[in-house]
Order: sequence, then structure tokens, then C-alpha cells
Amino acid sequence: MVIAAIAVSDATSKESFAVIDSLVGTAQVQKAGQQTWREAARNAKLESNDIVRVLDKSFARLRLPDGSLTFVRTNSQVMVNFYDSQEPNIFSTHITVLLGAAFFVIKEVIPKAFTKTFDTKIFTPTSVIAIRGTSFCTQVEPKSGATTVSVINGTVQVRNILKETYSFISPGFKTMVEIKEDPTASSAVLDQEVVDLKSWVPPPVIQKEVEAQILKAKRDHNVLSGDFKDKIIVMPFVNRSKYNGKWDICLGFTEQIAELLRQSNKEAIVYSADSARTDPLRAAESEKARFVLVGSIEDFDIMQHAEISVAADDYKEFYVAKVYIRITLIDAVKKKQAFETVFKGESRGKNVKENSWQKIGTFSFSQKDPHFSKSILGSSTQQALDQAVEKIAQWSHFD
Repeated sequence: MVIAAIAVSDATSKESFAVIDSLVGTAQVQKAGQQTWREAARNAKLESNDIVRVLDKSFARLRLPDGSLTFVRTNSQVMVNFYDSQEPNIFSTHITVLLGAAFFVIKEVIPKAFTKTFDTKIFTPTSVIAIRGTSFCTQVEPKSGATTVSVINGTVQVRNILKETYSFISPGFKTMVEIKEDPTASSAVLDQEVVDLKSWVPPPVIQKEVEAQILKAKRDHNVLSGDFKDKIIVMPFVNRSKYNGKWDICLGFTEQIAELLRQSNKEAIVYSADSARTDPLRAAESEKARFVLVGSIEDFDIMQHAEISVAADDYKEFYVAKVYIRITLIDAVKKKQAFETVFKGESRGKNVKENSWQKIGTFSFSQKDPHFSKSILGSSTQQALDQAVEKIAQWSHFD
């Protein structure tokens, strides 16, 4: 059997643990690095690499750092891990279902544009499950590790742990993953399976998730059949780079990406928000826009570089222009982050004045200025913007 490998590092969050906040019967905990099992009590803390097993005729509920819940069925084992991601402002929770079954109610994800966000993934011996504000059951066969994922609310991405193949499973459907097989085609969750689920997960919890999914489906129908499609709000960019020159690069990037989005689809409606202090979701609601774009400038610079060959017989000096922009696209209707990506543009030029800040800084920060657009900084800017617009088009029908 292949067991999921979990990346672990020291967590700096004050909430780097789960709590057994409900327990019926008997559960035991194996602390990280230990071989012995000790009986667990209600309100016991579970830290990274701790394993909890729920014994016969027993049930437990774990509360995760972000308030999400994990219901652990009888004769099941799960391992928890918590750590601060290498990405800024993200706290990660990884739950590994080693055997048995667990039902997850994952809290709605708040986009990073607003606050520190939580990244949660579920592992099994055969699968990786990526989630964003949803509820589902994961059941693992004890010998083969074959995993069945049944979704009640939201959508999950299920991937074979050894492959890059994956499937998106919608509410009311399930898939199975074996170690050497791709996820099976989704099939309907049977009524009897829901009845069985209610035998170890409180029925009001299941009912609440079902009602939430029905409401979400109605809301999505209204959005897609109404005035929300093909509307996007572009929030003013934030400058996180070291640039402090004369250009208003925040305004420049905001206007340029909005214009490129309009050009990519003449029928698309693109608004630019007036103030960075405006709440993105409220801005979208007021304009009936389905998507909100939140951007920041991570790097915007021209630097001198030098290269020397291994044999030390060739020495070159040149300029490099780097433009890195971080784009977060928010689905304002679902109140979920569609994606967050850093788009990078990089160009180099000869070690001459024309490629320096001294010269390029005299131009206008606009692709409509041919002097700027043909410069190494203009080329880097265009690369980053083009990549961003292409990615946005995949999510927001701007194609």
C-alpha cells in the first residue's frame, strides 16, 4: 500500500492544531513520533503528524483551525498536518484518511485579497482531493487503499496520487480511485448511501449541506441566465514592488489590463473600481458583475547584470527588465477564489543607455507610447499582462 507523503514544516500559527470537539465511544491518539496509542478525551488537541483512530461503535468530530469539521466514522484512522505554506499569508491543513471513512464540511474559502486564507487538502493512499468550501465523504478500503469520494455540496478535484490525471466531481456524484487507475467516471450517489451516511454524521448536518447546494444551484442558474455573465470588476492594483518613481504604476496596470480584457471580447463589460478601499464583493454586487479581479505588482524593475563564461574568456554586461504581477480572480457570486497566480515578464537588452531607467523612465507608462512598448520594460509588462488575460479568459468566459 502506498501512503500519501505529507510535507510538514514548523507552523507559526497559534491555531496549528485540531480539536476533538465531539466524541461518542472510544478514540485513541498516536502522537507524532511515538508507537503507543493513548485513549483520547473530548477537547484533546491533535498536532502535526498525530493520528487518531476511532474504535468500534464509536464516532468522533474534529474541528480544524479554520472552523471546518471532520466527522470520523467507526473503525477509521486519520492523520493531521498543519503548516504555514511557502506562499505568503497561507496556512495549510492536510488530512490523510488512512483507512475507514470521514465526512468533511470545509468552510468557505475567503480570497487572500481580504485576509489570511486556509488551504485544505485531503489525502488517501490512492488520491489527493483539492477542495474549496464544500462537503463530501471519503471512504478508504483497508487493504487496497481504493478511495471513494462522494460529494454532497460544492465541487471537488480528485486526482490519482501517482498520476497527473484528475476529475472534477459535482454534488450528488461520486468517483473511485485505485492506486494504478485514473478516477472512474462520476456516477450518482444513491439514496441508500445518503441514508448510511446519516447513520454516523448527524442528519441535520447532511440536510444543511443539501439545502446549501440546492440554493447554490438556483443562484448559479439565475446568474448564468441573467445579467452577470461577461462582467468583471478590475480593482485598483497595489504596488508591492520596490518601484517608487514618477509613474503611477497602480493606475497604469489597472487601466491596461482592463483595456486588454475589453479587447479580448468586444461584448464583455469591464469596470474599473474607483478606490482600492472598496470591498471587492460589494463592488461586484453593485455592478452585477460575476467576477472581481484583484491585482498587485510584485516586481517592477530594470537591473544591470553580468555573465562570465566558465572558461572566463567571455564577459557580458546587459540590462534585465522584470515585471511580476499577482492576479486574484474572485467569483463574486459563489464568493470563492477562482485562481491566484503570479504572471512574469522578463526581457533583456544590451548594456546601453536606451535600456536603462535613465532613458526608459522618461517615457509614458503606457503601451500606447511606442517608445515604452518597444523598450525592454514595455516588453516585460506586455508579457505579464498577456499571460494574465489568457488565464482570466479560461475562467470568466472572456474568450
